Amino acid sequence: LGASVFVVGCVVQATAASITAFLCGRFISGLAIGLLSAVVSLYQSEMAPPELRGCLTSVYQLMITLGILVAAGVDALLLDSVN
Repeated sequence: LGASVFVVGCVVQATAASITAFLCGRFISGLAIGLLSAVVSLYQSEMAPPELRGCLTSVYQLMITLGILVAAGVDALLLDSVN
């Protein structure tokens, strides 16, 4: 369900003819990412062996944070190269 909603949001963004349509696509995609973020950590904690539950959930959150850090670093590098 979450992946389907995300694809719908991506299609709306890709075919947007106005900024309003593009923002609607971003909103739909954001809802899907929020849904998937909640469901994945829930699924991990339910399916993992008891001795690994906390570790897997913590590593999942750490990797999300690391991805945000890398994206910010790439953004800063690209911004500096343009100016």
